[in-house]
Amino acid sequence: MNGRCADRRAIARRARRLASVTAGLALALAGASAGCRESKPDRPPNIVLVVADTLRADHLGCYGYERPTSPHIDRFARENLLFLQAVSAAPWTSPSVASLFTGLYPSAHGVLRAPVDDRRPTDALSPQLHTLAERLSGAGYTSIGITANPWVSRERGYAQGFDAFVSRGHLDATSLSALARTALEELRARPTPFFLYLQYMDPHLPNEPPAELLDRFHPDGAARRAPANP
Repeated sequence: MNGRCADRRAIARRARRLASVTAGLALALAGASAGCRESKPDRPPNIVLVVADTLRADHLGCYGYERPTSPHIDRFARENLLFLQAVSAAPWTSPSVASLFTGLYPSAHGVLRAPVDDRRPTDALSPQLHTLAERLSGAGYTSIGITANPWVSRERGYAQGFDAFVSRGHLDATSLSALARTALEELRARPTPFFLYLQYMDPHLPNEPPAELLDRFHPDGAARRAPANP
C-alpha cells in the first residue's frame, strides 16, 4: 500500500511538472464555453485557444498558488469553467502541441524526436493527420494561428488547416497580443465563425521578466536579472 501511495504522489508531481500547456488549454476551453453562451443559436461559437508555453499550473492563483502571480487569469477562471485535472500529453513542445492539434497520443501521431537539423525536421506533423484547424475549416470556420514558439511552425506542419499562420520565434507577449488584436478585428468582420490559436513563449527560457516583476517576486529583486541573450 505504501508503495502505491508513493507512486501516486510521484505521478501527481509529474503531472504538475508537465503542465506546459495545461493552463492555457483549460482557460481556452473555458473561453469557448463562454463563447457558446454569447453566440447566436444558429451560429457555431467562436473559439480562442491560448497556450502559454511552460507556464506552471501550480504557480497560478486559480490552481491554489498563494502569491498574486496571475490576477487576470484568476479573474477569467472565476467567471468561466476551470478544469482541475488536465495534463499535457508530453513534457516538451512538439509532441504536446501535436497532441493538442490532433487529439492523439504521441505514439499515434509520431512526433517523438527532437530536431537535429532545422532544414530536415524530425518532429514534423504528418500531413496525413487531421488537425483541429482542418476539422473546424471543414465546419465553416476561418482559422488564424499566431505562435512565438519556433518549433510550432509552418515548416513542421503545424499550419495545416489554418487560413493564416504566423510563426515568429520568441516573439514577446506585447507584440504577439498586438497581432492577436489585429487578427480579432479581421475575424470579427467576417460572417463565418472563427478559430484563433495563440501560443505565448514568455515563461520559457530565456525568461526575462520586467524589472518591476522581479522586484515584486524575486527575493533579490531586479539585481538578479539575467543578462539578455546576445
